[in-house]
Amino acid sequence: MEVEAGSYEVCIKDDLRLDGTDSIITGLTDETFTIQWLINTGLGEVLLATGDGLDGLITTVGTGPGTALDTPGLYELILRIIVTNVDLTQTVFNGTGSIKVCDNCTPVPEPGSFGLVGTGIIMLLAGGMATRRRKPRARS
Repeated sequence: MEVEAGSYEVCIKDDLRLDGTDSIITGLTDETFTIQWLINTGLGEVLLATGDGLDGLITTVGTGPGTALDTPGLYELILRIIVTNVDLTQTVFNGTGSIKVCDNCTPVPEPGSFGLVGTGIIMLLAGGMATRRRKPRARS
């Protein structure tokens, strides 16, 4: 089994979608999975989210005051998959990654916004050029 936790960047107070579906779970039958998303702090591991089976591989966690990700910084992310066999033995697989929580995030415009602005500028320039090229009308 190969576990991928991934690397993420999020603005503080935004929700963060964690996706561990790149993890490869092969050769296992008759097992129950428990999924845990944790961060490693100087004081130990803190649980962000948990789930059963494949549904737990994708989860959304909050950031900001009152959450485990309450201050800007770089956090070590752990995706832990606990496999319980029918004979009640447990096997634990860990994958590590990182979460960067930013304080001052500058929004990046979508490509569609650039297209709209560009079209507007072209229309303004075309309209200005058209009015300059008009010949003045003779007054009668």
